[in-house]
Amino acid sequence: MDFLSLIKEKNHFLDKFFELTLEKAPAFKDGDFQELEYFYKNRENILIIVEELDQRINEAGAGQHFSEETEKAIQIEIAHRDYVVKKILHSDIEILSCLDQEKSNILKELQGLKKNRKAFSGYKLKSHRLILDEEA
Repeated sequence: MDFLSLIKEKNHFLDKFFELTLEKAPAFKDGDFQELEYFYKNRENILIIVEELDQRINEAGAGQHFSEETEKAIQIEIAHRDYVVKKILHSDIEILSCLDQEKSNILKELQGLKKNRKAFSGYKLKSHRLILDEEA
């Protein structure tokens, strides 16, 4: 595969990466994280492919001289890549914000449970003492 085709293929997978993000982001914003593991595994698989393509691009482009037409096409693909990467970063920040909010909610809930458990255990001890006092 030639240099330009490899860059186009890499952009194709970056587009797939972003599409997956767009597909799952609304659920995360709504607090639905049931498919979070699926989301991360698929993204990880796409990143592996992108890394392999990067290696092939580096090998194919080493010492190459391109025509003016090919150079322009490469610049268009690079601009597209930069645009998609910026969109991915923006979406990832939003998703991380959702995850951080959910983490905060869970921590607050756990703290509330801990306080309730502590209060309940104090109540159980007092009632148990009353029963013992009544028996004596």
